[in-house]
Amino acid sequence: HVGGTLYVAQTMLVEAEILARRDPPRAIQRAHEARLAFEACGAARQALEAELLHAEIANGSGDGHAAIDALGMRSAALAEAGLGARASLLWARGQLASGALDAARRSVEQAVAGARGVDDRDLEARALVLAAEVHDRLGTALGDSLRARARETIGELAARIPTGLRERYLGVPERAALL
Repeated sequence: HVGGTLYVAQTMLVEAEILARRDPPRAIQRAHEARLAFEACGAARQALEAELLHAEIANGSGDGHAAIDALGMRSAALAEAGLGARASLLWARGQLASGALDAARRSVEQAVAGARGVDDRDLEARALVLAAEVHDRLGTALGDSLRARARETIGELAARIPTGLRERYLGVPERAALL
């Protein structure tokens, strides 16, 4: 029975990811439901991932402060679960939005290093793009080189993807804008 509940929870999490772009309120609800289902069957790491996804979606729709703050109290657990780089990227987004540029720089640097450490090249590219934005706002000269590194990372990833899927991967608005 736990296996079935785990499967249902994972399905809810995937559904939340799919809904994130076109129906954020529904996606947030599904991520919350997934977290509760994961907790019910003792899957703590997956529950943290669902909570992180909830915060990412909420932040993307402009209402993530409370969710980001709640995650801040769980930073050690997120890092231990292998989710530290994603969480650092989310914190950096929140800090940048609130004007805390030095904190955003530190968080995004952690996100870049963490993504590289777990060999998550897509996350690394997203973190590099945000790092460029942070450095632009700080007035340093690093923004262009960070965007170039992000383009290179995306290109390396795209080269590994079969042709039919490559165009879809590169067509995501955030990636297309960078290229």
